Amino acid sequence: MTEPADRRAPCLVGEFQPVTEIVVASRRADRHDRALAVGATFAEHWQLPLRVVHVREADDPVDSDHLEVTRAALSNQHRSIEVASTLVSGGSVAEAVRSVCSPTSFVVMSSDHANQSGGPSAAEDIVRRIGMAMIVGREADAEHVFGPVTVALDGSPTAEGALDAALAFAASTDADVER
Repeated sequence: MTEPADRRAPCLVGEFQPVTEIVVASRRADRHDRALAVGATFAEHWQLPLRVVHVREADDPVDSDHLEVTRAALSNQHRSIEVASTLVSGGSVAEAVRSVCSPTSFVVMSSDHANQSGGPSAAEDIVRRIGMAMIVGREADAEHVFGPVTVALDGSPTAEGALDAALAFAASTDADVER
């Protein structure tokens, strides 16, 4: 017996490589709650492991003990999924996350705004260096994560690749696609 299409993880990287884990990337401990809720929702829906990857900066008070408390709380709240955590040091969130992810990881992270210095935001850097990622904004909540999928197309090969991924994602969540 095969499982329903809406419960299988989508193939977002290539035609035959389904997502194998959900990774929630964070840099500041106080800014990843939205991403954790959304990431846990996907992990439960697709029955995949969830890994919290915290990128520690020099002035960041988060340590392994703090991250373990976060992991344990998620494990207690979401008993049907495996939850792991990884603490990495580094200046670039994208490089640090990339160093611990597989090509079939689906990265979820929160972002409030673009980098004010004119460089790419951490979210933009994640998408450029890793590929598939979901950027969770201020208004995101886990209850509405399976709504319609909107795809912006400009005729470029990148946009066409995004359309394929969006269609696979929508099929795996039984969502409508809007273009």
